[in-house]
Formats: sequence, C-alpha cells, structure tokens
Amino acid sequence: MASLQKYKIKLTTCSPLILSPREQNVITTTKEGKIQYLYPFYQYGEYDSTENPQYYIPGSSIKGAIGKSNIGSQRLLVDDIRLNSDFIEKRSLTKIQKIDIKNKGNKTIKDEVFFPMLKVEMLRSNVEVEGEMFCNGSLNEILERMDQESRNRIETWDQYQLKIISELFDQKDKRTQFEALIESPVKKLKALEEKIGKPAHLLFLGGFKGKILAGVKQLEAKNELIPVSFYIDKETSLPYGIVNIEIIEGEYK
Repeated sequence: MASLQKYKIKLTTCSPLILSPREQNVITTTKEGKIQYLYPFYQYGEYDSTENPQYYIPGSSIKGAIGKSNIGSQRLLVDDIRLNSDFIEKRSLTKIQKIDIKNKGNKTIKDEVFFPMLKVEMLRSNVEVEGEMFCNGSLNEILERMDQESRNRIETWDQYQLKIISELFDQKDKRTQFEALIESPVKKLKALEEKIGKPAHLLFLGGFKGKILAGVKQLEAKNELIPVSFYIDKETSLPYGIVNIEIIEGEYK
C-alpha cells in the first residue's frame, strides 16, 4: 500500500458553518428570569466555561462529510483545524417554513427566527483557515468527486425551489413573497467563484440544513414534492455549511 502523503489545505467558508455537539453540551443561562440556550461550536476542554475557548473543526467531521463513496478504496486522514475565537459569532437561526404542499402554497410562508431563546455559535462566512490532510492516493481526485456531488445537490436544491415557485403558488403575491425570501444558491456560488478566482472544491459541512435535503432526495427519486422547511443564512442567501477546500501544498498546488 502506498504511503500517506501530507497535503496542506485551505478551507474557506462560503456561508456560516455550524458544528456543534448540540444537546450533549448545550449551555443554559438565565437572563431577566428567562432561560436562554446556546449550542456551542466544537471546542477543546469543558463547555461550561467562557474563558478563552479553543474552537476547532474536527477532522472527523470533514472526513465524514466528504463521504466514503468519494474516498473509495483510498485512505484519508484529516487533522483538526484550530480556529481563532474572533472567527466565531453567536447568532439566531432563520427558518423558512409553512411551505404548504396540499393547499398549493396559499398559506403564509414564515420567514422568522427559529426559537428566539436559542443562539448558535457559528464560524463566520468568508473566513479562511489552513489545515492538513493525509492520503495514500490523489487527494485532488477525492476533492473533485466530492465537489461534483456537492454541486449536484446544490443544483437539485435550485430545481426544488423553482418547482415550489412554479407549481405550488397559484397566487402571484405568494410567488413574489417566496422569491423575495430566497435566492438561487447556484447563482450565488458562481458569483463567489468569480470572486475567488480559482477552481473550487465545494463541500456541505455541519448541521442545520432542515428538511429540504429530504425533499431533494424525494424529488430525485420520484420527482415528487413533499412539505419542507429549511434554514438559510440571510446574509449570504445560502444554506449553512458550504465550504471550499483548496490544496495549497502537496501533489497538486
């Protein structure tokens, strides 16, 4: 078996990234008599301390998101990526919901903060961090397969939204309302790529995608729409957790 080769990679967040142990380490505080909840980003040490937390992206999370089918028979190891605490922010989540299939979208679609007493620590968009991967084959080939899978999902996401707009909303004002809430992730990512000015290896990483991926699978398998809700970052108009991985040292520079 070929020996492992070290690659230095750069990970850029296209949209905010949420990686959290969630319920296992939820932090609760009381403010003005009301309980508030915080889903912390992954950090080393205890989660009940707010003093100088050492945040990181688990290497296992990156490897798991790349997926066994993209890795194939090759061996891949991914180191944890340590993060500057300035890159982390606490924010509420925005959820698009009440997309009513049976009533052809004639109920009001909700675009609102999900669970106001909950905050989530997330890695901001447009952040660049460096890390290391180890592979006994071509890491570039793995990333190209990963990128194609991600683009297929994003394209289907786009198609899903277009189907909702064209088939569910028989009232023009409802179509206009929905179009105002969302933007095409494909167009947004193409604009980002032009700004980056280099080939991208896109990856869906982390949580809080909502039920839309289940809807995407149903659309792919049976060309059938099902009721969905989904989270979206209002600043980028993208789903949470879209990142770009670039090899900066190794077999491919």
